[in-house]
Amino acid sequence: MAIKKNPEQDELKKILNYFHEGNIEMVIKTGVPLFKKYPKSDTLSQILTETYNAIGSNLYLQNKYGEAIEAFYKALEFKSDYASPYNNLGIIFEKQDNNKKSEKSFLKALELNPKSADVYR
Repeated sequence: MAIKKNPEQDELKKILNYFHEGNIEMVIKTGVPLFKKYPKSDTLSQILTETYNAIGSNLYLQNKYGEAIEAFYKALEFKSDYASPYNNLGIIFEKQDNNKKSEKSFLKALELNPKSADVYR
């Protein structure tokens, strides 16, 4: 029996609804276990990456840099080729005067998305 790549449509719909409602707690509560079952699901990895990226952005705005960094790294666990978390990490590291990590993060963001206007700010 072949392993399915994606969860059932009903399961994805439920998580997408939580995501669109802004119910981050339920996205994580239902999405993370489902991702463990379907680690190759592009849709699920995108949802979880964007969720953790949003969490990180909110924590950054609250000046909770350590927690924001953790959220951005968590986002990258689900989709390591997504430029936005790298860009956001670069911003935080720059604020912390960690130029080496900042540059590395910005360069990775540019590698993944060369047309990203955010990196050229």
